[in-house]
Parts: sequence; C-alpha cells; structure tokens
Amino acid sequence: VFREVPFSILRDGRYIEGRIDLLFEHGGEWNAVDYKTDDITGDAVDERFRAYRTQGAIYLAALEQIGIHCSNGLAFYFVRPDETRILMPDDDLLGYARELIDRVGADGQRR
Repeated sequence: VFREVPFSILRDGRYIEGRIDLLFEHGGEWNAVDYKTDDITGDAVDERFRAYRTQGAIYLAALEQIGIHCSNGLAFYFVRPDETRILMPDDDLLGYARELIDRVGADGQRR
C-alpha cells in the first residue's frame, strides 16, 4: 500500500509531475484510487467523472511508464455522495494521455 505516490513523466526532456492518492497491490494486481472531495450530488457524479478523465489518463500513463498496469483501472472515489467510477486503461485512453504529455512544453504550458 502506497499513499500520496509522487510521479514524474520525462518526455523529450520535459517533466510532468503529480501525486496519486492511493496505490495498492491486491491478489497480484495493482489498483489506484483518486479521492474526490467535490461537494456534489449523485446526479453530478458522471459529469465530474468525465471532467477528471484527463487527470486519470495521465496517472495511468505514468504508472504504465514504470511498469505498473492497473488492470482494474483507476477508481475515482467521490466522498460526497459516496460513489465510485472506474477509468479503464485501454489503448485509446493511454494514447490520449501520451498525446497530451507530448503537447506540454518545457514551461508546463500546452502547445
């Protein structure tokens, strides 16, 4: 079990850094959780989940880069209203993350 796992992605001499809330191994498989404390109702969870897709894609790509595949996906746990949504690390999502990473310039701004 690892909490607040820092990561850095090096791409073409540029770094993207972040922190994954929870990473743990269970039954030989890696799992990741990102806690969301947005004060939302159950009706807004799916919309917020879509808004966090980019963040989740980058987290999963960072883990893949160091050889950790979260076959169960990245769980976004919305504390209020106590609901979870799972982002699965398929080829399309990881490709999307790599494209985003490639577009970030040395100053951290998107190109």
